[in-house]
Amino acid sequence: MECLPRKDGFCHYAVDQDDLLEVCDALADPFFRTLPCVTSEPHVRYYLGAPLTLTHDIDIGMLCVVDTVARPPASRDQRSYLIGLARQAADAIERRADFRIGLAA
Repeated sequence: MECLPRKDGFCHYAVDQDDLLEVCDALADPFFRTLPCVTSEPHVRYYLGAPLTLTHDIDIGMLCVVDTVARPPASRDQRSYLIGLARQAADAIERRADFRIGLAA
């Protein structure tokens, strides 16, 4: 999937939350069914996103799982796993930024 403008996707609504955002059937959800990514390609039906939060509570995006078919709610283990992956990704982004700052100094 290509990147979408933030205003046209789920992340626009999810990035400022402290928790996961899960939409099991976007087409049936009155809030999300008009998003361009739902009404046209790629026809997203399922979304589960965890915030990518850097130190000092800076939210930079979401690590998300999307599908073109509606799905039942994620299990507790699946949700925990995505949260853990999001933390690892945010840590890796910060380490990379710290490394680049160190190189520039």
